[in-house]
Amino acid sequence: MSLSEINSEIVPELIKISNASEIDFEAISALYISAFPSDERREIEVLKKMISHHSEMAFYVISLNEHFAGFLILWHFEKFLYVEHLAIKDDLRKNGIGKKIFALMKQIFIGTILLEVEPPLDELSKRRIGFYEGVGFRVVLKKYLQPAYAKNKKSIPMWVLSNNDRISEIDLLEFITTIRLIVYEQPKEI
Repeated sequence: MSLSEINSEIVPELIKISNASEIDFEAISALYISAFPSDERREIEVLKKMISHHSEMAFYVISLNEHFAGFLILWHFEKFLYVEHLAIKDDLRKNGIGKKIFALMKQIFIGTILLEVEPPLDELSKRRIGFYEGVGFRVVLKKYLQPAYAKNKKSIPMWVLSNNDRISEIDLLEFITTIRLIVYEQPKEI
């Protein structure tokens, strides 16, 4: 699909995958590796296993006119939704697809949504924060350390953003504890 084929009427489709064997994972793996530094992602084989073994995890392929455009990893919890990863193919970025994905996400889950983002240390991280602010998210925690994905990976300083800027400290602590226990499988204190 070329950029000229994308217009404002095209709505990305989220296709839920419950087992990595349902699809050709090669394009997803390549995008996952190119979009996220090693310390900010799982090993591919671990990710594939988690798709079918964690009921809270929802893995979506993003399709645009029946072409692979990216992926979205969400975690559905009783009181909130956690966005672990969102990646759009390089040649399709800056076309409003991300905004449309967040609009779809807000239809999937009406309530508090959390995500982690790198602090604004360079132009790319500043633009990323600007994007999230543009779709209604605000910084709710700046002193946060994303747990390491594995023993051979590092914890990363991040900011926590939410579409609910009135989230209480008690709820935020509960939500982050849930993320650490279930998503990262690392029960550590904040």
